[in-house]
Amino acid sequence: MPETYIQKQRRYAQYRRLEVAKKILNMDDDTFRALLVRCSDGRDINFAGVPSRTLMDQLGLHKAVEEMKRLGFKPICPSAPSAVADIRNWRRPLVNKICAIWIAMHQAGVVNNRSEAAMITWCAKVTKKNHLQWMTKAELNQCIEGLKRWAKREKVTLRG
Repeated sequence: MPETYIQKQRRYAQYRRLEVAKKILNMDDDTFRALLVRCSDGRDINFAGVPSRTLMDQLGLHKAVEEMKRLGFKPICPSAPSAVADIRNWRRPLVNKICAIWIAMHQAGVVNNRSEAAMITWCAKVTKKNHLQWMTKAELNQCIEGLKRWAKREKVTLRG
């Protein structure tokens, strides 16, 4: 089963944490790869016989980050919110609304594919942008209103 957008973002966040921890702890590549082998029980070896974080599952990545913390890595929260954090904060309610309408329409039998990928594809057709994080507030609202009009045409009642 392919990863959803949110799962990919979590995975990439773990990759970033591992890279920051590696740099802060001054680990060389051999030590870092030995840590990955310990945390993944030696399963995640690429075709060249080298341990790779990209082959690790979420549990292995989590174990690796926890091991880095045990070795002295202390994740630091930024003192001032970054632009990315602000974007995520203002975008989240709009994306949640799009998801809620999409799911309601799926449950009513209007939408055949409930997946997040199908929803993003529909939004991309409306806004001509392939990722929700690239959309402006106006474009996200355009998606919401488009879904509402579609629901109204199909006589789907939406709560709220």
